[in-house]
Amino acid sequence: MTRKHGARAALVSGGVILIAATGLCRLASAQRRAIIDTSRSLHCRLRSVDLSDVRWTDGFWKQKFDLVESVTIPKMWEYFNRNDQTEMGHHWINFRIAAGLQAGPWKGRSWHDGDFYKWLEAVAYVYDVTGDPTLDRQMDEVIDVIGRAQQPDGYLSTQIIVQKLGRFQNIHHHELYNMGHLMTAACIHHRMTGKDNFLRIARKTGDYLFETFKTRRPELAPFGFNPSNIMGAVELYRTTGDVKYLELANIFIDNRGT
Repeated sequence: MTRKHGARAALVSGGVILIAATGLCRLASAQRRAIIDTSRSLHCRLRSVDLSDVRWTDGFWKQKFDLVESVTIPKMWEYFNRNDQTEMGHHWINFRIAAGLQAGPWKGRSWHDGDFYKWLEAVAYVYDVTGDPTLDRQMDEVIDVIGRAQQPDGYLSTQIIVQKLGRFQNIHHHELYNMGHLMTAACIHHRMTGKDNFLRIARKTGDYLFETFKTRRPELAPFGFNPSNIMGAVELYRTTGDVKYLELANIFIDNRGT
C-alpha cells in the first residue's frame, strides 16, 4: 500500500488503517471523503482516512478492489437490466417504469430499490479512488431517472408507485429500508463527487419522512424495523448540518423502542 499524507495514517498488521486519535482530530476537515464522515463529531476518538488518500498496491484487498471495479459493478449493472421473465435482476427497470420512461409491470422483491442504492453507493466509492469519468457519467444518468421516479412530495418506492399501492400499509414493503439506503447513497455520492444532484433527491425524501413521522402516529411505529432509515437520516444530518434529520433519526429510534 502507498500512502499520501503519511503522517495521517498508521499502517498496522493485517492491512487495517487507523487514524491515531492524539492530535489528528484537528485534521477533521480533511476527512470528508472517508467511508464515515465524523469530521464534525466533537467526541470522536478515532477517524478513518479519505478513500482518495490511500491505494492498495497488492495483496488480498487489492485483488478485492480490482474485482469490485472490473467485475462486480459492471456485472451487477448487467443483472439489474435483465428484462426477462424472472423477478430477479429487475431493479433498474423498475425505476425506469416508475419514472414513466418504460412500460411494463413491476417485478422483484420489496427491498430491491435499497439494493440498487447500495450498488450506486459502491460506484461512488470506486469513482473516488479511480476518477473514472465513465462511472461519473453513469451515476448522473442513473440519478436523473431516480429523480424522475420520485414523487413531488419526496416519496420514492418503485413497488408502491408502479403498482399504485397505499403508502405504509404493509411493513413488508420495506419502504423505509429503501429510502434509508437512498439517503445514505446520496450523501456518499455528494461527498465523493462534490455534486448535489442526488443529495437534492435525498433531502426531499428526508423532508417527506420527517413530515410523515414527526407526529409519531402509532400505526407507523412498526415500519422502521430495519436500521437503514436511521443510518440514512443520521448521514443526511452529518452531510447537510440540518438538525431536522437528526431529529428524524431519533423519532425512528423512539418508534422502534415503543
